[in-house]
Amino acid sequence: MKILLIVYMLFLSFIPLGQEKNSIDTFYIDVNNCYDYYETTLNEATTQYSLVVVRGLINSKAYYGFYFDTTSNIKIEISFDDARYTVNESDKNIVSAVSLRSDNKYELVIVDGKKEIKRVTLDIFFPSSVNIDNMTKGEGKGAINTELELSKMSSPIVDYAIYVSIGVIVISCLIIGILFIRKKGLFDKEKRKIGVLNIKEIYEKKTTPLTDNDFLNPNEEIIKEEKPKDEYEIKDIKAYLKEYGFNTNYSVLNDEEKNQIMLRLMFLKDNKKISLDDYYEETKELWKK
Repeated sequence: MKILLIVYMLFLSFIPLGQEKNSIDTFYIDVNNCYDYYETTLNEATTQYSLVVVRGLINSKAYYGFYFDTTSNIKIEISFDDARYTVNESDKNIVSAVSLRSDNKYELVIVDGKKEIKRVTLDIFFPSSVNIDNMTKGEGKGAINTELELSKMSSPIVDYAIYVSIGVIVISCLIIGILFIRKKGLFDKEKRKIGVLNIKEIYEKKTTPLTDNDFLNPNEEIIKEEKPKDEYEIKDIKAYLKEYGFNTNYSVLNDEEKNQIMLRLMFLKDNKKISLDDYYEETKELWKK
């Protein structure tokens, strides 16, 4: 009985356990399942790595796929839009992407540490540019999503831009903090009042009812409407002011709050966002006692 058991176990040891999860055969099976038509454009093997690139059509759209296998610390990264990405794979020695949409110009970059060994360009191609008669017909079951993550060795341009942005933000925060503590610049209430048109003072000095001239800048002439009132972008001024955090209950506002609203109304008028009639009506209501 023991002899039979030993023979049986030896027999099982010679039976293939199946294909590896990420083998080249599995890659081609996935490609065949996904693509309507496909072809191999690169099949390269060196002492350090193997690289296979396919392209084809899935639902009449252009796609690329690649398979990379290495026995060393060499890695492959995908470069596009000035950044480097890696495929989110559990096996660090075998990397594959079955379907990458050909709407970007990809570059497969093979690296050893920080040293670049080879770069393969995957140019954008269109379904009309390929001859399906020369391609292998697949099952056409649809694309497989490929998860990419930003490489730790991303583009130097991106790294530089990130460091510069962080530096600018830090310096800006320091300057704002110093100005706030010392009450300088925009945090100085007296300086903020300089150049602000105080409509209340104009209103109180008048002994006659306000006219259109009271709400125009010095030396500015009264201008007639350039277009029909309903063609201006902002028709409900109070709704606009509320959206930007202003209190439209004018009777409870202090002079500084009213001046802030006045500045916004002048901005809207100068940029032709509101009609002159609406501007005059709103300013009169703003400063009405």
